[in-house]
Amino acid sequence: MKKNSFFLMTAAVAVLMTGFVMLMSCDKDDDKKDDEKKEKKEQNEYVDLGLTSGTKWKSANEEGLYDYDNTIKLAGDKLPSTEQWEELKNEGIWLWQGDGGFKVTGPNGNSIVLPLTGYRACQGGGVGNVAYYWAIDDDDDRYAPALYMFGGQAYMKSLEHCCGACVRFVQK
Repeated sequence: MKKNSFFLMTAAVAVLMTGFVMLMSCDKDDDKKDDEKKEKKEQNEYVDLGLTSGTKWKSANEEGLYDYDNTIKLAGDKLPSTEQWEELKNEGIWLWQGDGGFKVTGPNGNSIVLPLTGYRACQGGGVGNVAYYWAIDDDDDRYAPALYMFGGQAYMKSLEHCCGACVRFVQK
């Protein structure tokens, strides 16, 4: 009889421990899911940099590279104007991070990162270690302004509509 009760107790402990291990692994999965949700939420947030106009900049780029026409369809009034890019350049502190792009800190100490995500030429093919970011202002039927970043420099430049560039949303 003692052998049977020892066997039953051992089996019960094993079942309890297995349940405990399963619960622990579920908690780790839940923690990972919570971290992923937090990261996704942070990418969808707008950051108040303390700029004069009150413009808030999205904390992350939209995924992918877009030609100008598709950018306008996607973004509409959420795309920054040349004036908003200039304000960010003039009022922000731009710290070059090499291949990581720029960290831009606003007057209030909040910051965003503008990564070097490359661009896509009209004829196809891509170029890395640079970035173009579209502005809403249309120069003409063929070109639109874009912020160009390369080698520690950032300035406005015209880019053909058919090229693929980054999209960063703003909130007015």
